[in-house]
Amino acid sequence: MSDTGRGSHKSRIDKRLICECVIFSVLLIIATLFQVSFFRVFGKVPAIVLCFVCAIGFLCSEQSGAICGIVGGFFIDMLGSAEITFSPLLYMLAGYFCGYFLKFFFRKNFPSFIVYSLAVGGVRGIITLSYYAFKTKSFNIVDIFIHTVTPEFFAYLLCAPIAYFTVLGISKILQKAFKNK
Repeated sequence: MSDTGRGSHKSRIDKRLICECVIFSVLLIIATLFQVSFFRVFGKVPAIVLCFVCAIGFLCSEQSGAICGIVGGFFIDMLGSAEITFSPLLYMLAGYFCGYFLKFFFRKNFPSFIVYSLAVGGVRGIITLSYYAFKTKSFNIVDIFIHTVTPEFFAYLLCAPIAYFTVLGISKILQKAFKNK
C-alpha cells in the first residue's frame, strides 16, 4: 500500500517537471526570438536565453534547468547561428548548476540570483575570450575584453532581473496549480 503512495507522488513530480518544461520551452522560444532578432544592449546581443535558463534552474530545479538549457541551447543554435555549437551543453550545465548549487550556497532569493548571474556571466566571458583566442589569428585580449566581453557581461546582467521575475511569476502559478491537485 505504501508503494502505491510513493508511485503517485513520483507521478505528480514527473507531471510537474513535464509541465514546467513545456511552459518554459514556450518562454524560451519567445526569448530566443528576442535574442536573435532586434534586441541589443550596449550594442551587443545579451544572452537572454541563458538568463532564463539560469532563472529556471535557480527557481524551479536543477532538472528543469538542465532540460530547458538543452532546449534553449538548441533554439539558439537553430535560429541564431549558421553552425551547431556547444550551446545546448553549456546552457544545460548552467541551468543544472544554478539549481544544484542552490542546495549548498545561498538562499532562493533575488540577491542570491544576482550572485549566480555574476558567476555565469563571468564564465561566459571566459568562454568568449577563449573562442576569440582560437578563432582569430591576431588576438588582442584588451580589445576583445573592452569591446566584446564587458558589454556582453553587463547586457546579460541587465536582462537577468527580467528573467528572474518572469520565471518567479510562472513558477508561483505552477506551484498553485499543482498544489490544488
